[in-house]
Amino acid sequence: MTTIGMGSGMVTFKLSIPFVIVKHSCDAYTSFDHVGGWNHKPALERRKRELKNVTLEGHELYISNLKTTSEGLQEYWIQWKNKKTQFHCK
Repeated sequence: MTTIGMGSGMVTFKLSIPFVIVKHSCDAYTSFDHVGGWNHKPALERRKRELKNVTLEGHELYISNLKTTSEGLQEYWIQWKNKKTQFHCK
């Protein structure tokens, strides 16, 4: 994650998201989101509550460590198994 040019009026936000191939669709994390922003602490606990109802039953959110840029962006990246798209999974 980079935010080159922040403060110049022409910021380039770049995010690299690796995709991992899995053998079975139920092994996949099919949804991702983030929480954070510039120069403030991310509201992680609130975001966890908001995502609780979309997570496949019996599974937990996977939350990255806090990612920061030198320009002050602070983000947690969150993945989960989505109960709507993976309803057939146990």
